[in-house]
Amino acid sequence: MAADLRDGIRPGIQKSVRLARHLWEPFEALAELQQFDGSRRYNVIHARMDWRETADAHILKTDMPGVRSDDVKVQVIDGEVVEISGTRKKEEPKEGDEWHHVERPSGFFFRSFRIPENAKADDLKAQVADGVLTITLPKKKKPEPQIRQIRISKL
Repeated sequence: MAADLRDGIRPGIQKSVRLARHLWEPFEALAELQQFDGSRRYNVIHARMDWRETADAHILKTDMPGVRSDDVKVQVIDGEVVEISGTRKKEEPKEGDEWHHVERPSGFFFRSFRIPENAKADDLKAQVADGVLTITLPKKKKPEPQIRQIRISKL
């Protein structure tokens, strides 16, 4: 009976190994992520971001190698959401070139996030340097406590 159990498990393991090979094949997975409509290819790239908070500001950084600042749009929506979008253009092949492999993504990228309550959306600044987009959201100043002396009356 034990031999029967092992025989029954073995095909399941073999199927799992085949599935794992398929799941871990990065080039096949990349091809499956691309959608085709017959002649055009669409890619949506999720822009990865680092977000840190300092005493004075929220600072967000997104890597954008090879993307010109003209190809990036940063906008504030209703003072509550920042949207980053743009296009990373595909390198066009030149005559005589033979491409062996392409991994760098191209196409439309997009990222949005809610502006923290303690940030000034109207003072947002964005700059690109060395392939990194840096967004700085200054913090609102904490209001000074208002102290009012109360006169105590005698009865």
